[in-house]
Parts: sequence; C-alpha cells; structure tokens
Amino acid sequence: MQRIRTTRRADPQVASAAPVSLSNLEGVRVLSVSGPLSAVAVPAREAVLAQWVRCPPAVLCDLSEVRGLLETGAVDVLASLGAQVRQWPGIPIGLVCPQPDLRNRLTAAPEARHLLIGRTCPAVLHELRDRAAADTWRVSLTAQPRAPRAARELVAAACAEWGCSHLVPTATLVASELATNAVVHAGTELEVSISRCGPQIRVAVRDHSDQAPTPLVVEPDAPTGRGMLLVEALSTSWGVLLTRGGKVVWAVLPAEAAAHRRAGGVPAQEPTAPG
Repeated sequence: MQRIRTTRRADPQVASAAPVSLSNLEGVRVLSVSGPLSAVAVPAREAVLAQWVRCPPAVLCDLSEVRGLLETGAVDVLASLGAQVRQWPGIPIGLVCPQPDLRNRLTAAPEARHLLIGRTCPAVLHELRDRAAADTWRVSLTAQPRAPRAARELVAAACAEWGCSHLVPTATLVASELATNAVVHAGTELEVSISRCGPQIRVAVRDHSDQAPTPLVVEPDAPTGRGMLLVEALSTSWGVLLTRGGKVVWAVLPAEAAAHRRAGGVPAQEPTAPG
C-alpha cells in the first residue's frame, strides 16, 4: 500500500497574485503563465493543482510565455505535477512548451513521464481530450452528523450507475470514514466526490481545514481512532493535498482489490470514530 502526502499548497487565488491567467476550453482548465521560469514555476504548479483538485476533465498549463534560465529546481517543480497523475490518471495534466530546451529538460524529469508535454496548445489539448477518462460525481455537505450517510449514498449510487455494485461495501466505508473525519476534525463545509477511471475509483473529501489526518496507534479496547487506519488498510494509495484554506483527502481503490476485500468479508457498516 502506497501513501502519498503532498505538502505544497495549491492556491485557487494565485492568478490574482502571480502572472497566471485561467480560462476554460470545453471543460479543460487552461492556465497561461508568463515571466521568468524561476519566478513562475511555483505559482504555476500551485495554480494547476488548485484546478486539478476540482476534478475537471483535464488541466493544461501553457508555458509559451515563460522565459529565463533553466534552473533545475524550477524545472523539477513543474515536472513534479506528474506525481499527481501517477496516483490518479483520470485527470491528465498537459504542459505546452514551445521552447525546445525547456521542453527537453521537462521531458527528461522522472515524474514528467506521467504528463503530456508538447510544443503547441492545439496538439496538447487534443491529447488531453483523448486521455481524459474520469467520470465524477460530487455533493456539497455541511458538517452535520448526517454527512457520512450522504457520502455513502452518493458513492453507492455512482457505483450502481457505473455497473460496479461489488465496490459498494468498500467504497462506502472509505467515504464514511473520510466524511466523518472531516465533520469531527474540520467542522467546515465539505465536498465529497467519487471518480472512476478504468478499473479504479477515487473517493475524495475536500474541507476548509489544513489539519491533515494521520492513522493513529490505538489500544485494542479504545472506542475511537481507527478511521484513517481503515482508509489506509482498504486503499492502495491515499494522501492529502493541502490547498489555500483547506485540503483534499483522497483514496484510490482498484476494482479487483475492492472486490477481493468484499469477498473476504469487509462489510458495509456505520463509520467508526475518526482517526
């Protein structure tokens, strides 16, 4: 089981504070960046992630107006966006880079193999549309005791619509734990989403607290503290993406693994007390 935690902050307001502008092209979020690479790499990465957590079909970052020295740290910052796609390929990220030196440096970075990197915007957009594969359901909730139940209902309905009802026991349990953790520890409005990409599903909960959940070591007779331990046990990967004014906690479940756990006796149940 692999756990990824992202600590960089994605700022949804970065476009107003840095040379990054946002547009929408047939559902694809397009971020245009201008300025020296060393000055715009971090704001560009944050702006991309701020859009990525909203589960659009795809995100494109246009680096056509980026100039300056190719500092290794700045190149690595942009290439690190591939780590998000590696964990969840349902929302592809593309980089438009007409400058051959920068394009070659980006392409050579290890995580960049999970990104679509091209010379022109039309070419990258075409590839993004071909690769975008996630179907997402979401619901906004208040921090009330009924929120975990609403999360389970959303997940169960999505799985039934997708013809994968065998995922319901595991996926609804994970959704319950994530929603319960948000209600108890964040106490803010939250958004629950479930996305499908091929044989994988991703359950995510977004709230407005920057307190990241962690699995706890609990005594056998302790009545609380097992929520995130269950998420960790039931998912193949999970993580936290911090955003300006909140976070997204996500967990990925492959269909095969979820079905296997269901057969092994993981029941649908009320959520435990959060961890």
